[in-house]
Amino acid sequence: MKKLEMNNRVLLTVFWLVLMGAACVSAETKQRTDKPFVVFKGQAQLFLDDELVASKENVVRVWHKLRKHPNNPLIQKSGLEDYTFLFGNVLREPEPNEGGGPIFRMWYFAAGNYVDGKGQSWVAYATSKDGLKWEKPKLGLYDIGGSNQNNAVWMLNGYRIAGLEGVIKDPNPRVPDDERYKMVFMGIKDEKNDRAKQYAMVVSPDGIIWKLHGIYNPIFAKNFL
Repeated sequence: MKKLEMNNRVLLTVFWLVLMGAACVSAETKQRTDKPFVVFKGQAQLFLDDELVASKENVVRVWHKLRKHPNNPLIQKSGLEDYTFLFGNVLREPEPNEGGGPIFRMWYFAAGNYVDGKGQSWVAYATSKDGLKWEKPKLGLYDIGGSNQNNAVWMLNGYRIAGLEGVIKDPNPRVPDDERYKMVFMGIKDEKNDRAKQYAMVVSPDGIIWKLHGIYNPIFAKNFL
């Protein structure tokens, strides 16, 4: 009975926290909508709703059903990849060190090279000009299965990468050039007696060459999960 009573108290507390949070968000939203939005010149707008539309006449918004591209999945496993997941993200920007037009850049999670039930995992990299046809450049940065002819851009000795939270390009002009790109990943110690999960951050000047950000690593303490 005591356990049941404690569970009820927890559920009631969570309920009131959610209710109060919703009330605060509602009040804040109402306060914000009383003030005009500031739209900067040249800033693109999606117009998903009428919030930024001053007036309209003889115009109707029509939502079209999404259609899967016939070439799905666009990223196919290759080489020693047994699993590929878009745990990462895609950025559209000029290709680094090329000086050309913008391309799509993808960072994704990959795992494979399983031997005796034990494998490797890494952050992989791909590029595309149209977002449909993707290329995996051979970067020569990490040895996987006895060869560095792969598209891996991040691995960590002693840890198995278990999750990729994404890559951002920091626009802050005060950020050092070698920390322009930032990535957070989750690693698991590759030891039988220590399976601690840790989140850590790495930085890069170009999104390809990464290093641990020494000040704040790991950004969550050992055994946080």
